[in-house]
Amino acid sequence: MHMFYNILKSIAIRKKFFFFLVIQLVFVFISINECNAVYSYYNDNMKDIKKIIDVNNTMSFDIKNSAKRKNIQDINVDHITEFYDFISNNSKISEKGGYIYRNNILGLDKNFLSFYSFPISKGRNLTKDDYKDKNNLPVVLGSNFEENYNLGDTISIENKTFTIIGFIKKDTKFLQEGNIFTDSLINLNDYIIMPIYFYDLNDIDKVSFMKSFIFNKPNTLTIDDLEINEKIKELSLDYVVRPFNDIMKLFYNSTKGPAKIKIINSILLLFITMSGLVSSAIVSLLKRKREFGILIALGASKKSILLQVILENTLLVIFSFILSILQFAFYGRYLYNGIVTVNLNITNLFITVCILFIIIISISLILLIQIFKFSSKELIGGI
Repeated sequence: MHMFYNILKSIAIRKKFFFFLVIQLVFVFISINECNAVYSYYNDNMKDIKKIIDVNNTMSFDIKNSAKRKNIQDINVDHITEFYDFISNNSKISEKGGYIYRNNILGLDKNFLSFYSFPISKGRNLTKDDYKDKNNLPVVLGSNFEENYNLGDTISIENKTFTIIGFIKKDTKFLQEGNIFTDSLINLNDYIIMPIYFYDLNDIDKVSFMKSFIFNKPNTLTIDDLEINEKIKELSLDYVVRPFNDIMKLFYNSTKGPAKIKIINSILLLFITMSGLVSSAIVSLLKRKREFGILIALGASKKSILLQVILENTLLVIFSFILSILQFAFYGRYLYNGIVTVNLNITNLFITVCILFIIIISISLILLIQIFKFSSKELIGGI
């Protein structure tokens, strides 16, 4: 108890310096989390996408002059419908389909079911037979609905009644609409997956639907073999058929420069902050030689002084750790116009805490061993 009192008293005496060290540590934690966010974006996001599709063989329709096509009047929807008919009935392509998001609803056309099957935790997935009767349509719900709904329950959506046939596994992710990449894929925990019919969509939704239409190119065939480009040219559409991997590369290349700059800045900030932290710790101990000399003269053992310094540094790291958690809990940060989100990564933060704790304690031990080589008289005299 007496040692704890001495620790609090020591911190109170050097409260400004203690606060300065805490701020330095918080900056270290922020820098490491930002570096981790950028790294995770370019690695984990790619892994998640590869779990859903074969990025090399999956093809998508990119729009050449999308920036110029701002109004639905600029697009011939009849040609888009004809192109949909052509793709849907192309016997050379077995895996294909489109989807569309509206609020928390993910609509799938019948063809998409041959392309991808959502992992189910309870019940079953949608099948092509579910599209036969428009008056009796089923839905599959995200995992968060399981608390309030059961298989066989009905829900009302836009004045229509749907029967629940299944629930998706927790934290299942899926592609953004239009194959646009942002900070992550969409988590379907709060989504309703339901059948849609392309021909029942309004003109705007038909355009959005085709931007999300994807298909798998057979390995033995080329795009020319599928006659898709000829049809695009015939209908005067602005579509360009691209492998999904190429679209991903275009997006990642556009953010590569800012990402590198951010990583370099974070590393520099980390190096500067770490250097300042180590220097501050050294200066702090050297300035306390007189204090240590007095404690030894009063009968304190070197072990007790060493333990006190270790506990002081432990409080320093723990306090910084708590502040960092609060900072990330109440203040989400976004980089690159919202592309990469920096949130708290508790695992990385804990590892960082452990590493910094070891560094600080090691420095303290080395300095104290050197300091303890002097007698109490020499320490009190300021040598």
